[in-house]
Amino acid sequence: MDQRPEQQPEWTTQSQQTAGQVPRAAPMEGERPLPLHQGRRLASWGSRVVSYIIDAIFGLLLAAPGGILLGIGEAIHGGVAGALIAIGGVLLAIGVIVQIWQSGWRQGALGQSWGKVIMGLRTVDAESMRPIGGPKGLLRWLVDTVIGWFGILWILNYLWPLWDQRNQTWADKAVGSVVLAR
Repeated sequence: MDQRPEQQPEWTTQSQQTAGQVPRAAPMEGERPLPLHQGRRLASWGSRVVSYIIDAIFGLLLAAPGGILLGIGEAIHGGVAGALIAIGGVLLAIGVIVQIWQSGWRQGALGQSWGKVIMGLRTVDAESMRPIGGPKGLLRWLVDTVIGWFGILWILNYLWPLWDQRNQTWADKAVGSVVLAR
């Protein structure tokens, strides 16, 4: 009898290596592949925009009830108005704090905001390929926010990854981060 260990067919070892991975289609004809950074694919512009929109929707959903109550409290008169303004102000403050936490601190500490979790993206340090950390995440959020105050700069900031070699926004450049795809 032959005592050699039984060899597995090639297809089983390949399927074991790719188990649990989401299959991705190859780029269509004429479409360029996603650029790489240290052997990992950078997030496309479209997936970054969708994750930003998801984060903005979460922010609106968190802050909207407080804003609505504030508006109603300002519009009516009487004893109820003060209570609505107080409750609305607290809800609005909580919504803003949660949004800053998830878009700044959480994204820095874990590499993902809620929108990036849904889209399968991760913000990492361009050199170490690890999450950038909470303080740098807050700085990145602050740069994005300040740029957002200047309308044309906000638009250019989010269009910039279309031309940038690493698909970085100006906020990414400020803290030395890149956004990776799955």
